[in-house]
Amino acid sequence: MTRSVLTVLVAGALLTGPRSSLAQSADAPVSFESLLKEMIDRDRLARVPHPFYLCRQASSYDRDSVAPDRPGWFANWDRSQFVRIEERDGRKEYVLMDADGPGVIVRFWATWHGPRGGPFSNGTLRVYLDHEPEPAIEGPIADVIDRGALAGPPLSEGVSPRTPYERRGHNLYLPIPYAAHCKITYQTDVPIDRGAKKGEALYYQINYRTYEPGTKVESFHLDQLKRARSVLERTQKRLVESGWAETTGFERTNLAGPVAPGESRSVELEGPRSIRQLTIQIKAADPGQALRSTVLEIHFDGERTVWCPMGAFFGIDYQGHPVRTWTTEVTDDGTMKCFWVMPFERSCRLVVHNLGQQPVEITKGTICHTSWAWDDRSMHFHATWRQLTKVSTRGRKRMTGLGAFDVNYVEVKGTGVYVGDTLSVFNGTNAWWGEGDEK
Repeated sequence: MTRSVLTVLVAGALLTGPRSSLAQSADAPVSFESLLKEMIDRDRLARVPHPFYLCRQASSYDRDSVAPDRPGWFANWDRSQFVRIEERDGRKEYVLMDADGPGVIVRFWATWHGPRGGPFSNGTLRVYLDHEPEPAIEGPIADVIDRGALAGPPLSEGVSPRTPYERRGHNLYLPIPYAAHCKITYQTDVPIDRGAKKGEALYYQINYRTYEPGTKVESFHLDQLKRARSVLERTQKRLVESGWAETTGFERTNLAGPVAPGESRSVELEGPRSIRQLTIQIKAADPGQALRSTVLEIHFDGERTVWCPMGAFFGIDYQGHPVRTWTTEVTDDGTMKCFWVMPFERSCRLVVHNLGQQPVEITKGTICHTSWAWDDRSMHFHATWRQLTKVSTRGRKRMTGLGAFDVNYVEVKGTGVYVGDTLSVFNGTNAWWGEGDEK
């Protein structure tokens, strides 16, 4: 048995606020087109969802993992595990998901390999909606998920491009709404056994929403890909672009200046307004240390909702590598930007603390903000940070459950939307996957 030490950094973002009446209006059903528009609407994350929904997951988790107080909680044969097996028209279909609606599939991730690590069969994936006998979507699983049968990148894409295709994670983010029911199955002629100890291995996670009862949803049909082509193309284009397409009406408040060790720099804004973009560049003798010991603190309407090291907040931890996502961007010169919408009703106080021992210069510091119509669905932005140090890992995969523990990202009370997290790992072990089921 080998042991090593790692340090884990977890950052998250959360939106919380009061829940209002969320009955879906009769003239605005959830549809394929409305869901595509929602994906590029940054403001929506700052309001309580309308209609209200719960996020759920169907996955290939090890079915021996039942409860923390029962044996097998950390069982890890998380592949080729299914809801059940059905016989249909002389073929065997493995059921990946079986859920009542109204709802929508928002993410489908999978990876795979053939028996004993050999070539994958690329069997048939079928998506049945609303108890219809014929599938709404049918085709080889790789084609459906990431080879462009339904959409292009980034909604349908395997990552990383630098990794051989058979070793990638395969992703489909195209929304698939359903009014009453959704069932997803997989069929292959290659033998499959529970946990893929000998047969074909299919790892999968399907994330979906379940809307509140009475929500009107238009079920997906392949014809919608043509009817909503312009919306689909616009969504795909915007999701690979960083920043705002339109900045008219943005007001800018300066935050730049020196911050001595143990000192702070702050600005205050009056509401109702919303922060649209935060841009910061830090200069210091030791840039990596500055990213960890320079802390961002934000108070909205008198409540502190953000306290996070600067590097963790922008998703780079202590290394200033360039990165570009829908919500954050770090350029080659270390300029860090975030595009979260952060509304407030009365006041905002943003503080940068230098908790390190070296002087720090905020050479770029700009808060872009606009007016905001505050109402009972508006929510405050939250971000928190925690670190686990000297975490021991075991080098033998078969020693499942010995010394294992769950990493608790965050505990939250209230109504809101969990919008994301980043995880940084300081890994001192050779062959450590860092894997584990979401719970």
